[in-house]
Amino acid sequence: MPSLIEEKLRRYFIDKQKEVKFKDGLVIKTELAHTKEVAHVANCRSGRESAEFYAAGIALGELDRNNGLSILHGLRKLQVVDRDNHQYGGFRWYMEESKINDSNAAFFILKPLVTLRLLRPDRIPAEHVPLLDEMMLSALHWFAQECRHPILYYPNKIVSDGALLLAIAVITGVDEQYVSAMNFFVKWEDYTERRGWGWGENCSIVYLRVILEALQTACVVMEQDREQGELCNKLRERMRELMDYIRFHQGHEFVPTIRSYNFMGKPTVDNLIWLFSGARKITASEPIAMKEIRDIASVLLFAKELEVKAEYDAETGTDHLPIARTRIERIFDDSFAYTWIGACGRMGSINRFPVMPGCYQNTDWGLGWQSFPVSFGIASENIAYLRWYVSEGGRIRTHPAEDQHHGYLNSALFAGVWLPDVQLRSAQADNMLLCVRSIANLHHAAEEIADEWVLHQFGGEVEILDITDESGTRQWVVLKQDESCAAITALNGIMEEQYNRVCVPICVNHDKEMLRVRQVLYSGEEKTVFHPRLEAGWAVVLFDEPLEREPLLHYLSCVYIDDATVRDEEVPRASYMSKREIALYIEGNKKVELTVDPYDK
Repeated sequence: MPSLIEEKLRRYFIDKQKEVKFKDGLVIKTELAHTKEVAHVANCRSGRESAEFYAAGIALGELDRNNGLSILHGLRKLQVVDRDNHQYGGFRWYMEESKINDSNAAFFILKPLVTLRLLRPDRIPAEHVPLLDEMMLSALHWFAQECRHPILYYPNKIVSDGALLLAIAVITGVDEQYVSAMNFFVKWEDYTERRGWGWGENCSIVYLRVILEALQTACVVMEQDREQGELCNKLRERMRELMDYIRFHQGHEFVPTIRSYNFMGKPTVDNLIWLFSGARKITASEPIAMKEIRDIASVLLFAKELEVKAEYDAETGTDHLPIARTRIERIFDDSFAYTWIGACGRMGSINRFPVMPGCYQNTDWGLGWQSFPVSFGIASENIAYLRWYVSEGGRIRTHPAEDQHHGYLNSALFAGVWLPDVQLRSAQADNMLLCVRSIANLHHAAEEIADEWVLHQFGGEVEILDITDESGTRQWVVLKQDESCAAITALNGIMEEQYNRVCVPICVNHDKEMLRVRQVLYSGEEKTVFHPRLEAGWAVVLFDEPLEREPLLHYLSCVYIDDATVRDEEVPRASYMSKREIALYIEGNKKVELTVDPYDK
C-alpha cells in the first residue's frame, strides 16, 4: 500500500508526464540551462531531469518499460565511457555540452537511479538492469577519483559522491571501492567534527536536503554491515543535528542562509525537507501538495519519516519550541550563524562571512552571489537582506544576485580576473544587530558602489526619524508593519573620497517592487576606483510588536551606539586599517558589541 506522500507524487507524476517532452530519450528542459557553455541554448536535453523522471516513473509504476529503456540509453550517452579519459565515468549535464562543465552532474543523475536500485529493485524491469549496471560500474571510477582527495569543504557534493561510491560498490559487488568509500566517510566525519560544515551548506535549505539524502543513502548501506555500526551511528547523529536545526526554523526561510536561490526573499519556501524533518505535521487531513518529480529520492529514502502519523510526534515536532528563541549554529572553525526568532519577526547573521578564505568570489564561481549572511523578517513580509550593489558599463552586479540564472553565469561582484576582498563581521544579541561590511584592495571600474538593505514588495510604512542626544543626531529608518517593525541606522563607514571613517548618509528608494535602504560608497562618472578599503556599517533593532510613533521615539532615544576607532600601540596601521570597537546600549546597558580588526582575515 503506497503512503499518502507516495500516492500524491504518483498523481502529480501522471498529470506532469503529459507536459514533459523528450528528444533522444532525454527530457527537454524548458528553463534556461545553467552551465556557461549552453546557457544561450534553448530546450536543452537534461540528464538530471531525465534520471529523476525515470526513477519516479518506475518506482511509482507509471512509466512504460520501453520508454524507460529509451531514457537509460539517453543517459548513457551523457557519460564519459573512454577509459583513457581522465573524466571516465563522469556525466555531462546536458546533451548539448561538449564536455563536463558541472562535476556535480554525476551524482545528481545517478542519485535517483541508485536510490531506486537500493530501495525498489523489484520495480525495475529485468531488461533495464544491464544498462544500469554499465553506468554504475563506469561511475565507480569517477566517484572513487572524487573521493580519493576529497574537497571536504563542499559538503553536498562530496558527501553525495561518497554515498554513491558506497552504494554502487555494494550494488556491483566491488569490494575494493566499498573499502574506499568507508575510508572516505571516516575522513569526512573527522573533518566535520574538528572543523565543521565547510563553507556553510548546513545553513542552506536547498543543499541540506542534498546532504541528508546522501547521508541517508550511506546509512541504508552501512546498516547492512555490522562492522560499520559505529560509523553509521556517527552519521545518524549528524543527521539528527541537521534535522533539529531545520525544525528550529519551523518551516520558514533560514535567517541567515548560505547558498539560497530565494532572491525575492519569500518568508517560506516549498521543500519536502520540512515534512521529513518533522518541521511540519503529516496527517491525513493536512493539505500536502507534491510539486516536484525530483522529490522521488526523498520519498523513497525517508519513507518512514513521511508516513502519516495518527498523533503528532512531540519529540521531533516543533510545538514544544518557545515562541522567542535563539540558536547559535557552528558553520566552520570560529564562524557561526546566529538566529533569533520571535512571535512576529526573525533575524539572523553570520559573525564572519565568507566563513573560510577563497570561497567568496572567483570569475566563474563563488558563494557571494547566492548567500544572505545578514537578514531579517517582520511579520508576513518578505525577508529583508543586505546586498552589495555595483553598476559599471550599464551593467548591474549584486551580491546576492538578482536571479539565479544571471548570478550563476556572472558570479563576481566586479569585472576582471583579480577581485577585491569582500568581508562581513557581525554581532547579534537576540533582536539587536551590529555589522560592518568591507571591500578591500579595490581597483575596478564602477559608476556606483553601494551597500543596501533590500526588501521586495514591502507593503508596510517607511518612516525616517532623527534622534538627537549629547553625541549628535542619529537617523533611523523604521519599517513598520501591523504586527512588528524594524529600525535601521548607519554606523561609520569609509567612502571612496576619503580614508577615515565618517558618518555615511542613508538614502531610501521605495516603490511597489522594492524597498532599498542604502549607503552609497561611490557614485559618479564611471572610472577605475582605487581604494584600499571601503566600509559600510549597520545597526538594526527588530521589534516583535507594533509601536506607535511616541513609544518608538522614546525607545530609540534610549539607544546609544558607541562606534570607536581604537589606537594601536603595537602594530602600524593606516587610518582605514584601524581597529573598531562598536557597542549598542539601551538605557546605559550594553546589549551587543562588535570588534572589527581589518588585519584579521
